[in-house]
Amino acid sequence: MRQIVYTSVRRTLLDDAALIALRRLAERRNARLGVTGLLVYDGQRFIQALEGEAEALATLMTAILHDARHEAVEIRVNRAIARAEFGDWSMNFRHACNSADAGRLVATVKADVARVSDSHLQAAFIGFAVLGSRR
Repeated sequence: MRQIVYTSVRRTLLDDAALIALRRLAERRNARLGVTGLLVYDGQRFIQALEGEAEALATLMTAILHDARHEAVEIRVNRAIARAEFGDWSMNFRHACNSADAGRLVATVKADVARVSDSHLQAAFIGFAVLGSRR
């Protein structure tokens, strides 16, 4: 099993309908590929952890790299893991596109990454949420 974490920047504005469509697509595709993960969106940037078999993640990353909704994709982590650390959901999606959501984002992301064994990876997600909540 592998874990990939990447960051990217949105290319175009994503309204509520676009975010719902993104989540549904990710849930269906990830479930079909046997991939779990967490996607956090702060209104401008994404950070996503994906966990699954190497071949499934390669397929998924190819799709992500060609997705017109975002750019500047940077892989931050690509490592072997013994078990999924970001939960057993096909895609947990957290976002904060307004100030009311931003305050909850940090607490929610902290809870989401509590089982992650790498403290640097925990800090990356929590730091991302903190910065996003200050926009």
